[in-house]
Amino acid sequence: MKTLRLRSLGDLSPRAVRIVELALVLAVSFLSAGIGSVRALLTGHPVYPGAHYADASWRVVYTISHELACLALLAYVLYRQGRTLADLGTTVVGRDALRAAAIFLFGLVAFALCYYRVIGAWHGAGGAAGAKADRVVNPLAGLGVSIGSVVWVLINPFFEELIVRAYTMTEVLWLTQSGGLAVLVSVVIQAFYHVYQGVPAALGHAGTFLVFSLYYLKTRRLAPVVLAHLYLDVGALVITAASGSA
Repeated sequence: MKTLRLRSLGDLSPRAVRIVELALVLAVSFLSAGIGSVRALLTGHPVYPGAHYADASWRVVYTISHELACLALLAYVLYRQGRTLADLGTTVVGRDALRAAAIFLFGLVAFALCYYRVIGAWHGAGGAAGAKADRVVNPLAGLGVSIGSVVWVLINPFFEELIVRAYTMTEVLWLTQSGGLAVLVSVVIQAFYHVYQGVPAALGHAGTFLVFSLYYLKTRRLAPVVLAHLYLDVGALVITAASGSA
């Protein structure tokens, strides 16, 4: 009778281990968000049903806890590889705030170009059906405006950019030696879990993410990209507060 033996990571080649670790980090970080986004797109229901303040408060706690746990997992995976978060380009240097402002503005222009081109094509192809697809949703995914959501806005740029930008692109580059593929994988994953906002909005965001990814590919510096993402999330927070949707 043969004994079933499960292979350990130690039995795999270094390349296979890196692939497994990349898949694990991405699945833990974004798979549930991606599934929820697809559900919202297909059903028209919000990512998080219900709008009671208490529910939103608990969702903020869940979201912050999830993102911190994923960052801890990333730090552990990097530690296993003999690296740190600083190796992904997180060091802040002079004028990074100005660089971030430029990236932010280019990202907004890219969003507008992609979004309005897609909206035009969408309406041209689907007529009245396009009206549902271009719906505008709460940019904070129903989290509202609270102390908790402010904390989340400060954490989220680090969570997204460290994992889906710096770590993912670095690993794809190491595995394939292809900068174009690294950019494509990063942008597609990030756009995928934003489809709850509708296809045009997700593709608009893809334009912004493309700007972020190209900057990181060219410079290997993440700090300005994190700051640019922070500007975006702060803007979403301000829009949410102004709209009274908390």
